[in-house]
Amino acid sequence: MISVFNKKIKMKVFLILISITVCLIIIIPVNIILFKNVRSIIIDRIEYTNRVKINQISTDISESLIHGSQVIEYLSKNKQLNSYIKKIEHENIGASEQNKTYNSIMSLLINYTGYNSLITHITILTDKHVFSTAIDNEGTYIREFYEKYKFSETANTVIINNIRYLIRPLFNGYNMLGVIFIKLDKTPFIKDIPDSKKIMLVDDRLNMVWEGSSFKNIYKKIEKKDFIDDSNNYIVYKDNNNMIYKTYINFHNWSLYYLFDMEQLVALVNYTRNFSIIITLITALIVLLFSEIISYRIIKPLMDIVRVARIYEVKGIIQSEQMRVNIKNKT
Repeated sequence: MISVFNKKIKMKVFLILISITVCLIIIIPVNIILFKNVRSIIIDRIEYTNRVKINQISTDISESLIHGSQVIEYLSKNKQLNSYIKKIEHENIGASEQNKTYNSIMSLLINYTGYNSLITHITILTDKHVFSTAIDNEGTYIREFYEKYKFSETANTVIINNIRYLIRPLFNGYNMLGVIFIKLDKTPFIKDIPDSKKIMLVDDRLNMVWEGSSFKNIYKKIEKKDFIDDSNNYIVYKDNNNMIYKTYINFHNWSLYYLFDMEQLVALVNYTRNFSIIITLITALIVLLFSEIISYRIIKPLMDIVRVARIYEVKGIIQSEQMRVNIKNKT
């Protein structure tokens, strides 16, 4: 027994307590430091992964849109199309030749429509005609829209009845023959992208091109204007539940947003924390076991020594008592 704070405790218990205390003093700070470092590594890795992901999505969308732009570029510079339209628009030709020229224009437009899955329809407006691959009256309401708003010839895209069109003027020298409209189908280049529900595409006028379902949910919590801005930062919004990344795509300065659910990060951090706690507890149990063994190996020899000493002490007392008795008898 030894005295600690005026209380008697067994030597074995004392050694075990000392061992566990020293172990925990070392292990707990080490685990805390390791947890913080691992947490930082996890966050950096996830942010890096998200940046790579949004850049890859941006590249895929850009390539698809640029491919569609190339079609309208080809059409605007196609000399055969230009001659056809000039012929049917300005030359005095018979009905048979006019019909033949019209069919040639339509055949050319149909061929270009199948060039890219992004392209739904192609329409060309001139002063006298509407050439459209659409089977409905799309050309009619495009003309109504065009004549009503007379948008700038430098515009790249327009929205008509919530549908986006690529536009390009068609010139013959310095004379404008008409305007080319290409109707875009956002399904092929958006829905086929993994995590399409987590992305949002906004044009240079802040008009929505694509809005994933996850963004519709987040608007219930925050204002759209909180993160749709001119910021050049990768992370434009962050709270306890969401992190929103932003980048620009290589198409008329359109903006791409990617929503990351923080639950994944929280789950990884919680897993790391729980793992650290389990390691600490396992280490404490191992220390307890070894303390038990070591204290036994230390205390057992001491107890043997004490037992032998007590035996000799008893023998000494007996011998002293016998000598005292013998001396008394002699006297």
